[in-house]
Amino acid sequence: MLFNRNNITNASMLINSDSLVLKEQSLLLAKTIMCLNENAPCNNCLQCQKIEHNNNVDVLIYPKEKSAIIVEEMLEIVESVLLTPYEHDKKVYILNNFSSTNIQAQNKLLKTLEEMPNNVYFILNVENETKVLPTIKSRCNKIYVPNKNNNDLYDSLKEFNLTVDEKNEIVAFCNHSQQNAFDYAQNETFFPLLNFVFDLWTNLRNSSQILKYSSKLYQIKSEFMTFLRLYSLILHNVFYAKIGKFDMISEPDKIELYKILSKDFSIKSLINISKYCIKVNQKLDSNCNHNMVVDNFLLTILQERARWQQ
Repeated sequence: MLFNRNNITNASMLINSDSLVLKEQSLLLAKTIMCLNENAPCNNCLQCQKIEHNNNVDVLIYPKEKSAIIVEEMLEIVESVLLTPYEHDKKVYILNNFSSTNIQAQNKLLKTLEEMPNNVYFILNVENETKVLPTIKSRCNKIYVPNKNNNDLYDSLKEFNLTVDEKNEIVAFCNHSQQNAFDYAQNETFFPLLNFVFDLWTNLRNSSQILKYSSKLYQIKSEFMTFLRLYSLILHNVFYAKIGKFDMISEPDKIELYKILSKDFSIKSLINISKYCIKVNQKLDSNCNHNMVVDNFLLTILQERARWQQ
């Protein structure tokens, strides 16, 4: 079990890149704190049930509306800390997406974390630890939450109308993220996009074909980051096939396909493309021209393929 009532501190920082996993685990931690029974969480007592159904008045979840906690909300949190709990002798604050909270809002929380009442608990859900103030991190017990395994991810997709093969493909390409898995399951363009990425890997072989692929990538600007994520995951599988680490391939049923794809690249060329994928992310974060980024990306792939075949 990830949490034990005997070693829970008043300020916990849960760390994982998957926001859904963090929300799930923060509620579990809140249950562990608030449970009325000795073996916490029991999931049956009044407090556990109220947390389960999101109506526990002493478990306060932020942000309430926006995607990140703003200064005004943080001031509301700080001012309410000293108020007496309504139904319990404890009170829990769950701060979702905390790494997206701006520095000004984070600073407002500092003094509260330093001088918290013993019956108040803060749970900070952090997707990117580097964006949290060091002074905040030093006042929290950091807990690195593990990703869900493939079986759990597969089971989590049962609420969606998907075939067995579709579920398996989503699990293979969600990068162990339940948030990605749910996003892909609800996105009707996911499977066509995945097929397009495989088509690019298989058939982009000379400069005369760039227009075919670039025109498509121009059109899907809003989904380009998903495209790049899928391309990178296929790249990892091709790399594992190239070095003979077949047990590392996320789609065991497609090992032969990845073997074939790996024949067109050297290990060095695959590493170079992987490095360029990181550069593409950085260029897009810097608001570089999307179409120019796409063109350079496709040219780099061709150059690395050609370098191996010379």
